[in-house]
Amino acid sequence: MLSGRGLYTLFFGLTRIPPKFKIKIMYNSVIMTTTDWAQFILALLSIGAIIVGAIRWYIQVQVKPIAEAVEDIRKETKTNGGTSMRDEIKQIKVEQENARDKRKATSDKLDHMYDILLEYVSKNSK
Repeated sequence: MLSGRGLYTLFFGLTRIPPKFKIKIMYNSVIMTTTDWAQFILALLSIGAIIVGAIRWYIQVQVKPIAEAVEDIRKETKTNGGTSMRDEIKQIKVEQENARDKRKATSDKLDHMYDILLEYVSKNSK
């Protein structure tokens, strides 16, 4: 069985053993100072602000046309003295009711004239 030196020589082809390897950990890379924490938090806040700003902009771009369309529809459905769609529909309804009354009156007159004509024909045919 090969010892550590033999394995090292076998794998790396070196006869001299380097000094023991020590894992060196720098103080600043392990423990963050207050300044490092402040920079880290500010970076996160900056990224968050950019993301929130982008989302607000996107929503504003998408919602603004919809809000304008809804406002136009709202204006058309409120009475304003004759120019809105609701006023036009009311006017059409009034005109239909007037036309219905005129048709009924005309129909009643025609029925009355028909009755008079039948009465006249029945008197003259005897």
